[in-house]
Amino acid sequence: MSSREDVATIRSIRRELAEQLALAGLAEAQHEALLIVAGTLAWPVSRLLAEPEHRVSLQQAEQLRRRAVRRAGHEPLAYILGQTAFGGLDFVVGPGTLVPRPDSEVLVETARRLLAERGSRGEVRLLDTCTGSGAIGICLAWQLDQDGYRVRLSLVDREADALAWARRNSRLLPERVALRVIQADLFPGDEDPYDLVTANPPYIPSGQIDHLMPEVSVHEPRMALDGGPDGLAFYRRLAGQAPAHLRRDGFLVLEHGYDQADAISAILSAQGFAVRPAVLDFGGHLRVTAGQAVR
Repeated sequence: MSSREDVATIRSIRRELAEQLALAGLAEAQHEALLIVAGTLAWPVSRLLAEPEHRVSLQQAEQLRRRAVRRAGHEPLAYILGQTAFGGLDFVVGPGTLVPRPDSEVLVETARRLLAERGSRGEVRLLDTCTGSGAIGICLAWQLDQDGYRVRLSLVDREADALAWARRNSRLLPERVALRVIQADLFPGDEDPYDLVTANPPYIPSGQIDHLMPEVSVHEPRMALDGGPDGLAFYRRLAGQAPAHLRRDGFLVLEHGYDQADAISAILSAQGFAVRPAVLDFGGHLRVTAGQAVR
């Protein structure tokens, strides 16, 4: 009797993986099985769909099954595949850093728009703090470089594990972008004022973390999630310290929870920022709020 490895094709291995993921309760089992096969074989999805009877080697089949076991255990798919797309770029990610989410692209777009409204296309000094994988800062710097700015980028995080991913992802930057990767608590101590500070800080209230999906609560780093008892601890610190690190007309642009926009606006106003209206994410939730330094 033939073993399952003897007859594994793209079609059969996809079906097998999808069934395993569905049994684990994953809502997008079919799609995730497709992504696991595509990522593991380094094939575009179009080729998988065009060649369903292509035979999978024994080694490939075993690797696919091991990855399906990991995903069935609710490990983030991006950790398993080792990368994720964000803002048109492919970032490497893994344990020690958050997986970049599509909603964070709204933070990038908002920061880019605010600089464009200011009008100058000269040098721009950009700080992305709580940077994690570096996705927000690197994606924004890449886009600003394409817009014609001379970009000086600083990526800051307090966690060495996260900065290791940011350093690896810095390969995505054009050589024209001047880069510093700094381990510090929110702000470096020896920088000239910035035109723009972006941050997606921890904003989950401490008591809610254990109730999140296991992909987040079990696998992603707790220190990148825990925003204190009310989820706002880092915003108070950022708003309080940022004026000393921003030029007079500079911007502090913050991603936050879907129900935190009013609180963030109040925190920024109390520190003297001119607050811009909050911006909706792709799901229709208020996700990004910006303040401009006016003193």
